Amino acid sequence: MNAAIMDKAVVEIGEERIDLIGSSMRDPERQAIDQDFDGILTGAVESLSRAHGDVQRKVQEMRSAHMRLRILFISGRHEDARRLSQMLLALPLCLDHVETLLQARAKLQKEDYEVVLTESALPDGNWLDALHLARESPYEPEVIVTDPLADARFWAEALNLGAYDLLAQPFHEPEVRRILHNACSRPSVQNCRAVAV
Repeated sequence: MNAAIMDKAVVEIGEERIDLIGSSMRDPERQAIDQDFDGILTGAVESLSRAHGDVQRKVQEMRSAHMRLRILFISGRHEDARRLSQMLLALPLCLDHVETLLQARAKLQKEDYEVVLTESALPDGNWLDALHLARESPYEPEVIVTDPLADARFWAEALNLGAYDLLAQPFHEPEVRRILHNACSRPSVQNCRAVAV
Protein backbone atom coordinates (compact mmCIF):
# COMPACT_ATOMS: atom_id res chain seq x y z
CA MET A 1 0.00 0.00 0.00
CA ASN A 2 1.50 3.41 -0.88
CA ALA A 3 1.78 6.28 1.64
CA ALA A 4 -1.04 8.33 0.07
CA ILE A 5 -3.49 5.43 0.41
CA MET A 6 -2.27 4.54 3.90
CA ASP A 7 -2.91 8.07 5.17
CA LYS A 8 -6.48 7.98 3.83
CA ALA A 9 -7.56 4.74 5.57
CA VAL A 10 -9.80 6.31 8.19
CA VAL A 11 -13.03 5.36 9.86
CA GLU A 12 -15.51 7.87 11.12
CA ILE A 13 -17.37 6.93 14.28
CA GLY A 14 -19.75 9.68 15.23
CA GLU A 15 -17.65 12.84 15.23
CA GLU A 16 -14.35 11.02 15.80
CA ARG A 17 -12.11 10.03 12.92
CA ILE A 18 -9.80 7.08 13.47
CA ASP A 19 -6.87 6.67 11.15
CA LEU A 20 -6.59 2.87 10.79
CA ILE A 21 -3.20 2.66 9.15
CA GLY A 22 -1.40 5.99 9.24
CA SER A 23 -1.81 6.77 12.94
CA SER A 24 -0.88 3.28 14.10
CA MET A 25 2.37 3.58 12.25
CA ARG A 26 3.14 6.98 13.84
CA ASP A 27 1.79 6.70 17.39
CA PRO A 28 3.45 4.22 19.84
CA GLU A 29 0.33 4.20 22.02
CA ARG A 30 -1.76 3.24 18.99
CA GLN A 31 0.76 0.52 18.14
CA ALA A 32 0.30 -0.97 21.62
CA ILE A 33 -3.49 -0.86 21.21
CA ASP A 34 -3.20 -2.41 17.75
CA GLN A 35 -0.97 -5.18 19.14
CA ASP A 36 -3.51 -5.85 21.90
CA PHE A 37 -6.28 -5.86 19.31
CA ASP A 38 -4.26 -8.22 17.09
CA GLY A 39 -3.77 -10.51 20.10
CA ILE A 40 -7.50 -10.48 20.83
CA LEU A 41 -8.32 -11.17 17.17
CA THR A 42 -5.75 -13.97 17.01
CA GLY A 43 -7.20 -15.53 20.17
CA ALA A 44 -10.73 -15.22 18.80
CA VAL A 45 -9.72 -16.81 15.50
CA GLU A 46 -7.98 -19.66 17.34
CA SER A 47 -11.05 -20.18 19.56
CA LEU A 48 -13.33 -20.21 16.53
CA SER A 49 -11.01 -22.65 14.80
CA ARG A 50 -11.06 -24.98 17.83
CA ALA A 51 -14.85 -24.65 18.07
CA HIS A 52 -15.15 -25.41 14.35
CA GLY A 53 -12.98 -28.51 14.86
CA ASP A 54 -15.17 -29.55 17.80
CA VAL A 55 -18.30 -29.07 15.69
CA GLN A 56 -16.79 -31.08 12.83
CA ARG A 57 -15.90 -33.91 15.24
CA LYS A 58 -19.44 -33.85 16.68
CA VAL A 59 -20.97 -33.94 13.19
CA GLN A 60 -18.73 -36.90 12.31
CA GLU A 61 -19.78 -38.70 15.51
CA MET A 62 -23.42 -38.06 14.67
CA ARG A 63 -22.92 -39.30 11.11
CA SER A 64 -21.18 -42.40 12.44
CA ALA A 65 -24.00 -43.03 14.90
CA HIS A 66 -26.57 -42.54 12.14
CA MET A 67 -24.67 -44.88 9.84
CA ARG A 68 -24.68 -47.68 12.40
CA LEU A 69 -27.14 -50.37 11.40
CA ARG A 70 -29.68 -51.25 14.05
CA ILE A 71 -30.54 -54.73 15.27
CA LEU A 72 -33.43 -55.52 17.59
CA PHE A 73 -32.82 -58.56 19.79
CA ILE A 74 -35.93 -60.11 21.33
CA SER A 75 -34.96 -62.38 24.21
CA GLY A 76 -35.68 -62.90 27.88
CA ARG A 77 -32.01 -63.77 28.40
CA HIS A 78 -30.05 -60.72 29.52
CA GLU A 79 -26.76 -62.62 29.41
CA ASP A 80 -27.26 -63.37 25.69
CA ALA A 81 -27.99 -59.71 25.03
CA ARG A 82 -24.85 -58.65 26.89
CA ARG A 83 -22.72 -61.21 25.03
CA LEU A 84 -24.12 -60.21 21.62
CA SER A 85 -23.52 -56.56 22.39
CA GLN A 86 -19.87 -57.30 23.18
CA MET A 87 -19.48 -59.32 19.97
CA LEU A 88 -20.80 -56.41 17.90
CA LEU A 89 -18.87 -53.57 19.57
CA ALA A 90 -16.26 -53.26 16.83
CA LEU A 91 -18.84 -53.42 14.04
CA PRO A 92 -21.06 -50.61 12.74
CA LEU A 93 -24.02 -52.33 14.37
CA CYS A 94 -26.17 -51.11 17.23
CA LEU A 95 -28.01 -53.73 19.29
CA ASP A 96 -31.23 -52.90 21.12
CA HIS A 97 -32.61 -55.54 23.48
CA VAL A 98 -36.21 -56.15 24.49
CA GLU A 99 -37.68 -59.09 26.38
CA THR A 100 -41.15 -59.41 24.87
CA LEU A 101 -43.08 -59.05 21.64
CA LEU A 102 -45.06 -56.20 23.18
CA GLN A 103 -41.83 -54.28 23.79
CA ALA A 104 -40.62 -55.24 20.31
CA ARG A 105 -43.78 -53.82 18.73
CA ALA A 106 -43.22 -50.48 20.49
CA LYS A 107 -39.57 -50.35 19.33
CA LEU A 108 -40.43 -51.28 15.73
CA GLN A 109 -43.03 -48.51 15.60
CA LYS A 110 -40.49 -45.88 16.74
CA GLU A 111 -37.20 -47.02 15.20
CA ASP A 112 -36.04 -48.52 11.94
CA TYR A 113 -34.17 -51.80 12.26
CA GLU A 114 -32.32 -53.70 9.59
CA VAL A 115 -32.55 -56.98 11.48
CA VAL A 116 -34.77 -58.50 14.13
CA LEU A 117 -32.96 -61.26 15.97
CA THR A 118 -35.44 -63.30 17.98
CA GLU A 119 -35.41 -66.38 20.13
CA SER A 120 -37.68 -69.12 18.87
CA ALA A 121 -39.70 -69.20 22.12
CA LEU A 122 -40.66 -65.93 23.80
CA PRO A 123 -42.62 -65.18 27.00
CA ASP A 124 -45.58 -63.80 25.00
CA GLY A 125 -45.31 -65.69 21.72
CA ASN A 126 -42.79 -67.22 19.33
CA TRP A 127 -40.54 -66.39 16.40
CA LEU A 128 -43.45 -66.46 13.93
CA ASP A 129 -45.10 -63.64 15.89
CA ALA A 130 -41.82 -61.72 15.69
CA LEU A 131 -41.74 -62.36 11.93
CA HIS A 132 -45.26 -60.91 11.57
CA LEU A 133 -44.27 -57.85 13.62
CA ALA A 134 -41.24 -57.29 11.40
CA ARG A 135 -43.38 -57.51 8.25
CA GLU A 136 -45.66 -54.78 9.66
CA SER A 137 -42.66 -52.47 10.14
CA PRO A 138 -42.10 -49.79 7.43
CA TYR A 139 -38.55 -51.05 6.76
CA GLU A 140 -39.41 -54.76 6.87
CA PRO A 141 -36.26 -55.90 8.64
CA GLU A 142 -34.86 -59.36 8.08
CA VAL A 143 -35.69 -61.83 10.85
CA ILE A 144 -33.07 -64.19 12.21
CA VAL A 145 -34.22 -66.87 14.64
CA THR A 146 -32.04 -68.15 17.48
CA ASP A 147 -32.54 -71.53 19.05
CA PRO A 148 -30.46 -73.86 21.23
CA LEU A 149 -31.72 -76.87 19.27
CA ALA A 150 -31.18 -75.41 15.81
CA ASP A 151 -31.23 -78.31 13.40
CA ALA A 152 -31.64 -78.70 9.64
CA ARG A 153 -35.39 -79.30 9.88
CA PHE A 154 -36.03 -76.16 11.95
CA TRP A 155 -33.68 -74.16 9.69
CA ALA A 156 -35.64 -75.25 6.58
CA GLU A 157 -38.97 -74.46 8.27
CA ALA A 158 -37.80 -70.99 9.36
CA LEU A 159 -36.49 -70.13 5.88
CA ASN A 160 -39.63 -71.48 4.16
CA LEU A 161 -41.82 -69.30 6.39
CA GLY A 162 -39.83 -66.13 5.71
CA ALA A 163 -36.96 -65.95 8.19
CA TYR A 164 -33.60 -64.81 6.81
CA ASP A 165 -31.56 -67.40 8.73
CA LEU A 166 -31.27 -69.50 11.86
CA LEU A 167 -28.56 -68.90 14.44
CA ALA A 168 -27.62 -71.63 16.90
CA GLN A 169 -27.19 -70.97 20.61
CA PRO A 170 -24.85 -70.65 22.36
CA PHE A 171 -23.63 -67.92 20.04
CA HIS A 172 -20.43 -68.48 18.12
CA GLU A 173 -18.93 -65.05 17.35
CA PRO A 174 -17.71 -65.65 13.77
CA GLU A 175 -21.09 -67.14 12.84
CA VAL A 176 -22.99 -64.27 14.49
CA ARG A 177 -20.91 -61.69 12.65
CA ARG A 178 -21.21 -63.49 9.30
CA ILE A 179 -24.97 -63.88 9.44
CA LEU A 180 -25.63 -60.34 10.72
CA HIS A 181 -23.23 -58.86 8.16
CA ASN A 182 -24.95 -60.73 5.33
CA ALA A 183 -28.44 -59.73 6.54
CA CYS A 184 -27.44 -56.06 6.84
CA SER A 185 -25.71 -56.09 3.44
CA ARG A 186 -28.73 -57.22 1.45
CA PRO A 187 -29.83 -54.77 -1.28
CA SER A 188 -33.19 -53.90 0.31
CA VAL A 189 -31.40 -52.61 3.45
CA GLN A 190 -29.13 -50.44 1.33
CA ASN A 191 -32.11 -49.11 -0.67
CA CYS A 192 -34.01 -48.26 2.52
CA ARG A 193 -30.94 -46.46 3.86
CA ALA A 194 -30.57 -44.42 0.68
CA VAL A 195 -34.23 -43.38 0.82
CA ALA A 196 -34.09 -42.59 4.56
CA VAL A 197 -31.00 -40.36 4.24
